Amino acid sequence: HFFHMVHGSPASTSDGDGLGHLSSLVAVEKDAEGSDKCHDAEHGDPCYFSVHWAMTEGIYSHPEWYGKHLSPSSSFGEFQLQLHKTGVKNCTDAKPCNAESIQKKWHSEQVKTEHKDKDKDNDSDKDNDKDQEAVDASKDVPPPGPREHTFYMYRAQSEATYPLENINTADLAGVFWYLHNEVIVATPRKYSIDRIKRYKVTVKNTWEFWNAHKRQFGAFVAYDAGGCTTPICKDIYHQ
Repeated sequence: HFFHMVHGSPASTSDGDGLGHLSSLVAVEKDAEGSDKCHDAEHGDPCYFSVHWAMTEGIYSHPEWYGKHLSPSSSFGEFQLQLHKTGVKNCTDAKPCNAESIQKKWHSEQVKTEHKDKDKDNDSDKDNDKDQEAVDASKDVPPPGPREHTFYMYRAQSEATYPLENINTADLAGVFWYLHNEVIVATPRKYSIDRIKRYKVTVKNTWEFWNAHKRQFGAFVAYDAGGCTTPICKDIYHQ
């Protein structure tokens, strides 16, 4: 149950592979309040994988698909409601149960944005000050493009020695989850695991990936035994 960083980019999902035809979202709004039935997508549901792809890949590659309310920091429920309202195949019958509160939040944010726009129109001096602040701040921003990132990764294993190639690693929380849920519950221990190894990793993506996605990292997907086990793996590696 580790998560593997993929330094590649997913291909288009317009081939009807069950991801909801995200590449052909239609601008037809569905009435999210037209039915009392609701369902919060769970792992294993078709809608869950469409929402997961939208949150980890689609919003970065094609933000125009997701309307004015969504951003990379939006919640799972907000993404599910947007996919439900726009008629994504996997989510047409999966309106989240907190849809009403999400829509109230969206309305409140829209009102705040409109008020801010009015304030900007009525105070040009403040606009000039903000522009100057943005110019000053931009001086400290690194130039765009792929950058090196150095961080620690962890691996639970036995006394055996493995080459550092196609092995599963995780963050520290992920390793402890694995130990408590899959290793110490068995006797003898799974794979004779008796230690945690720490690796200092430096990663830098390619310009090809940056030019296509404007991101430092690819999507996070589940890996087991050196292989990607998430249903969208074939689309991520296709390109």
